[in-house]
Amino acid sequence: MAASAVLALGSAGPPGRWGVAALAVAGLVAVAGTVLGRRRERAAFAAAVAVAVVDVALLLVRGTGIA
Repeated sequence: MAASAVLALGSAGPPGRWGVAALAVAGLVAVAGTVLGRRRERAAFAAAVAVAVVDVALLLVRGTGIA
């Protein structure tokens, strides 16, 4: 989540709607993976992969502007 926050909020200027939305999605997926991961290990792993996908998308979209 720290990487998601840096990628969404770390660039110069306001984060924009997509940055805030991506950070919210990553947070919700991380919480869901934590809760569901108690019952199924695969759910936690899938959530971690989904957050990584969001991070890669943020890096591709906003990566050049990160200070």
